[in-house]
Amino acid sequence: WSSDVCSSDLTDPEMAGIWDDIHNKARQRHTRFIKNLTTSGHATPAVAPDVVSDVLIGVVARFAEIVARSPRRRREMIRNLNAVYEQLTGITTGTP
Repeated sequence: WSSDVCSSDLTDPEMAGIWDDIHNKARQRHTRFIKNLTTSGHATPAVAPDVVSDVLIGVVARFAEIVARSPRRRREMIRNLNAVYEQLTGITTGTP
């Protein structure tokens, strides 16, 4: 479905605005969360928090496409997403 949405974005200004709004809100939430983790000493991001957010949004979208086509891979993709998230955010466990 994402290719249909992306195609619509190119031709429909209203759809592009909706897509941008969804993306920007998710990006802001991710960025704020990563900054808070960093400030509290629970994360050391590999790159700037806003860059991590953009990468994660892309990875989530791609993994969702994979799971939509192959539902049996859901657990695998969740494990992979968790690993990518931990590596990119540099999340640490325990006390800082």
